[in-house]
Amino acid sequence: MPNDSPVNKKQSAILMALKRFSNFAIIVLAALVGCVQPSILNCIYFLSFLFVASWWAMYKPLRHQIYNKIKKSLLFYAAIHILTIYVYQIPVVQGALPGDSVIARVVGLSPILLTNCQRWWTFWLNNSLQWPAILNPMILLVFYHVLMLQLLWTYNGSRDYVDDNDGNSSVHEE
Repeated sequence: MPNDSPVNKKQSAILMALKRFSNFAIIVLAALVGCVQPSILNCIYFLSFLFVASWWAMYKPLRHQIYNKIKKSLLFYAAIHILTIYVYQIPVVQGALPGDSVIARVVGLSPILLTNCQRWWTFWLNNSLQWPAILNPMILLVFYHVLMLQLLWTYNGSRDYVDDNDGNSSVHEE
């Protein structure tokens, strides 16, 4: 049997370890997104980190099906968040809600790109912003893509396990 070779067993063990580590890495990345620029839009990521980390800390099993729902919700929310940041870069939207207003700062919207309506084909980076405002969309894009790939990679569990509602955890035993 070619599947029982030591090389295949080692590769499958490494692959399974990477899949299990990716569950942890997603939650840490969610905490990073939530902390890089504290705002109302980013608090969802931090709260999801607190929820999952607290759940793991209590040694309670978090079923894989529930964990997938959390990841899907974060993926959907991250897409809406990226779209919101993108739409805010439009000059009309920036004019309606200036970047230095209290509402824009509390919500977490920053005018990253500056444009000139007379020369619409040119734009430049807003140098007056602090680094978290510029880093936030980049980390958010990385989080979105990593979360999407991780969800596709581990959708059926670390061992291509199909959840049969037996109450087992996606992190502990499969």
